[in-house]
Amino acid sequence: MGLFSFRKKDKKTAFPITGPDKAWVIENLTWLIQVYGPPHMEDQVVLFTKDFFPSSINGEGDLVGNLISDLKSILGIESANVTYDLQVDIRDFKGLPYEIEGKPFQSGLVIAEKQYHIILANNLLKHEKTLLSSIIYEFMKIRLDMDKYEYDTGDDTNLFLYLAGVYWGFGPLLYQGLVDVGKGTTGDWETKWSFISDLPEEVMAYAIALELSLRPEADISWKADLSERLENLLNAAIEYQKKKPVNLIMKGEAEAESLYESGLVLFERFDWDQAIEIFRKAIFLEISNPLKADIYNSLGYCHMRLGDLEGSLTNFKIAIDLNGHSYAFANMTYVLVLLGRPDAAKGMIEILPEVYDLKGYTHRNIAMYHALEDNDALAEEHFQKALDTGEPVDLLEFHYSEYLLQKGREEEAMDYLRRAVEKGEPEAIAQYQMLGN
Repeated sequence: MGLFSFRKKDKKTAFPITGPDKAWVIENLTWLIQVYGPPHMEDQVVLFTKDFFPSSINGEGDLVGNLISDLKSILGIESANVTYDLQVDIRDFKGLPYEIEGKPFQSGLVIAEKQYHIILANNLLKHEKTLLSSIIYEFMKIRLDMDKYEYDTGDDTNLFLYLAGVYWGFGPLLYQGLVDVGKGTTGDWETKWSFISDLPEEVMAYAIALELSLRPEADISWKADLSERLENLLNAAIEYQKKKPVNLIMKGEAEAESLYESGLVLFERFDWDQAIEIFRKAIFLEISNPLKADIYNSLGYCHMRLGDLEGSLTNFKIAIDLNGHSYAFANMTYVLVLLGRPDAAKGMIEILPEVYDLKGYTHRNIAMYHALEDNDALAEEHFQKALDTGEPVDLLEFHYSEYLLQKGREEEAMDYLRRAVEKGEPEAIAQYQMLGN
C-alpha cells in the first residue's frame, strides 16, 4: 500500500468548486428558469459562426456595430436602441510607459429612456475574445432591463450577469473571454495585458455543465475549440455534475408541459371546452412563470372563442402580470375592441406594434379598432396590410367579411366569409349558415 496519496492513481483532485459557490450557481440558474422557463431542447449554444454572427463575420464596416446588430438578433430584441462609444485611455498611446493597478476598465452601460449606450475600452479592439465577451456581458443587462425583471442587485450582480449569459446560450463565448493574459513585442517595446473576470473559471465551468444537463442531447463539439486548460476544467465539471446531479427544473414542470401540449392539440381542433379542462389541470402544478403565463393566455383565448369575453380578459391580465406576455397583451386588445370599448383599447392599440411581433394579428386588431371608430380609411388600410402579410391570422377573413357587410359590399364579404369557412373557423361556419348558405 502506498504511503502517499499521489501514488494512488484512483484518487484524483475533485472538481475545484466550493459549497457556497455551487449553491450560488444553483440558486441563480433556478431563478432564471423559473422566470424564463427551461431551455428549449432545440436551442443551440451561441458560437462565433456565420449562423449567429453573419454581420460580424462578413467583416464589412464597423466591427462593434456589427456585433451589436448580431446580438440584438440573437436575443430577439431588434427594437432595442443600442449605441456605443469607445473610450481611449493610456493603453492606446504608443511609446508611453504605464502600469495600471487593479482591474483595467473594460465596459459599462448607460440606460436612459429605452436608450442603451455601451461604453467600451478602445483597447479591447486588440483583444477580440474579451471584446465579444464584454459586449455580451452588457447585453445581459439590456435584456434583463427590457424584460423589467428585478434580478440580483447585490454585491454579486456583476457575477449574476455571467449566469444570465450561460442561460441564454453564451456560455462558451463568455468562458473563453473570462481570462486573457499575455504580452506582445513591437520592436524594442513590450506590452503586457491582463483581463481577468471576477467570476472564477471553475464557477463558470460548473454553470455551463448544469445548463448542458438540461439539454442532454445538445451538441458539445465546440469544446474542441477551447484551450486545453478550459476544456479539461469543463470536462471535470460535467463529470462532477453527473456524479452529483442537480435538478434545476421544478417537479411539476415536465408534467405541465405535457398537459399544455395536449391542450394545444385540442386548441387547434377548435375543441375549446376540452382544452380548457386540460389547461386548468396544468395550472395547478408547480410551474415557472413563462409556462404559467402561456397557459393563462391559452385559457383566455379558449374563453374568448367560446364567447366568454369578460372571462377571457381575466386570464389575459394574469398572463400579462406574470411576465408581460405579449400575446396576451394583443389578445386583450382584441377583446376590448370586440366588447366595443375603444377608449380602453386606444392606449394599447398605440403601442401594440412595439410589443407584439406578429404583424398580421397587429394589423387585424388595429383595423378592427378603426372600424369601431368609423375610420373607414384606416380600417381598410390595416385589413389589407394584415392580408398582405400572408400570415395565417385567426378570424381575419371572418372579421373583414363582417366589416364589408356593414359597408354594403356583399359580394366581397361573401368571398372572404367563404375563405374563413374553408379554414374551419366555427364562427364563420355559423355566420355562413345564418345567411342561408
